[in-house]
Amino acid sequence: HQGFEPSSSLRIILVGKTGSRRSAIGNSILCQPVFESKLGAQSVTRKCQRATGTWNGRSILVVDTRPIFEAGAQDQEVYWNIGSCYLLSVPGPHVLLLVTQLGRFTEQDVVAMTRVKEVFGAGAQRYMVILFTHKEDLAGGSLDEYVANTDNLRLRSLVREVGRG
Repeated sequence: HQGFEPSSSLRIILVGKTGSRRSAIGNSILCQPVFESKLGAQSVTRKCQRATGTWNGRSILVVDTRPIFEAGAQDQEVYWNIGSCYLLSVPGPHVLLLVTQLGRFTEQDVVAMTRVKEVFGAGAQRYMVILFTHKEDLAGGSLDEYVANTDNLRLRSLVREVGRG
């Protein structure tokens, strides 16, 4: 990982489990439909893909991963796929964007985080941002209140970890 120079591309790797809406988030970031995105139980992303766009005159590179962080995936295949995703963001990502649905942080998300740390190093959480989808499910409440009051201790722990190094 290198520091962000104002003249360089902002490099973002999207991670998350099947159904987290990674591809849709990538399309929103880039303001164009470059990644295939459909609702469904099966992932439509079959391999890592990258796309670029601009925002306020600055180049943005987004790498959309297949659900390589799923529980049950074979380790060798997982690490090969993560490596290929990393290479698409050379010299490395500025942001690891974990996309997860509000209220659905599960064991699969924990597996994803473990694998992110294994591949990108123990300090990966310094570059991580958690993006919760389905904000409308808060029914007017704040995200801070939700995290503070959730019974999901792993989610609370992850939110505390992110951004620290």
